[in-house]
Amino acid sequence: MANTMCKWNMGADLIPEEDFCAPYFTSKNITLVEECVNADQAKCSGQCKWRKGKVLAANNELIQGADLFGANFCHPPTTKAWDQQINQCIALYNKDSCIQADCQWSTAKEFIGEESFCVPQKIPDNAAAFDVCTKMKNETTCPPATCQWV
Repeated sequence: MANTMCKWNMGADLIPEEDFCAPYFTSKNITLVEECVNADQAKCSGQCKWRKGKVLAANNELIQGADLFGANFCHPPTTKAWDQQINQCIALYNKDSCIQADCQWSTAKEFIGEESFCVPQKIPDNAAAFDVCTKMKNETTCPPATCQWV
């Protein structure tokens, strides 16, 4: 008999609307999960990390300078062909043209998975701005003036 209480996914549906504390990496350690989830921002440290809550964005037009993950923008639908599609998608400034070009209109939160990575702080208007951040493979090389480690 299948266990109907469990669901295999990246956990995006569990992200609350407000910012929260969670384990730095995926963990089966229930004690660690409880410790992180119950911590406020000041006590969220060690094996825990302060994370952005779910943003329910409703914009159908690009909001220049908006925080990345804070507003919808046009981007490739997957990371598999990111390098080939980013220039085409990032140049589209509204939902309709984005979808017609087989790109995705969202906050891009769906790309946040188990591993942390470096991304721009603001929605960029060109692929090169993504490259500056995404090429950084650890938190110490992620430039805090323009990028963020998520």
